[in-house]
Amino acid sequence: MSRYPNSRALFESAEFKFLSEGKYKPTAWAYVERGKGEQREILVVERFKKEDPLRKGQLVIPGGGVKTRENYDGAAKREVREEASLQTHTHYPARFGKSVKNTIVKPRGNVIGILTPALSSNPDFWIVYRDSGKKYFCKTIDLDIDGKIGLKENPKSDARNPHFLKVRDIVGRRNEFTPAVQLFLELVESAYFEVDLFRQSDLVVEGNSFRHYLRVGDPE
Repeated sequence: MSRYPNSRALFESAEFKFLSEGKYKPTAWAYVERGKGEQREILVVERFKKEDPLRKGQLVIPGGGVKTRENYDGAAKREVREEASLQTHTHYPARFGKSVKNTIVKPRGNVIGILTPALSSNPDFWIVYRDSGKKYFCKTIDLDIDGKIGLKENPKSDARNPHFLKVRDIVGRRNEFTPAVQLFLELVESAYFEVDLFRQSDLVVEGNSFRHYLRVGDPE
């Protein structure tokens, strides 16, 4: 693990300057959890985007782009309705709200994730795909299910087979998830299984001046 004294040292370096170029697409992720202890489960779906055949069938948590006049909370709830036919409400406080205090850069092959602390919510994820150059700003919203659980697949959605997966099974099945969600699962593992959030290849930036370098684009 390497440390940088400030955001400037990282984002203006020759190796990582590309992370601050352009804008990141605003995206909402929905973290839906039920049960406790060994029975704790999270909602997952299978990715089924025609324009992205490479990741067809890989597991993700519900999520998608934020629309005009929509906030992240509303976008996350809409995605769960569209992809799993579930009604939800926001869970307070955020489950992983105090887990990140500095900016953490996580290079993982073709994808790079940047975790940044948020005041009263889960850490934000800035995702960069090296091959396509696509960039996403992902805000994870904690949601709880309203009433009875009745999962139902939406044939018009770009997600299939909504189901719950035990959190304890995630470690052995991590490679079934998209690279971006694998980064988020590192946060889940750290919170529930005392796995170190920091890997040898990670970079830690002291302070929180990342806002001078990372910019979010307009909603769809």
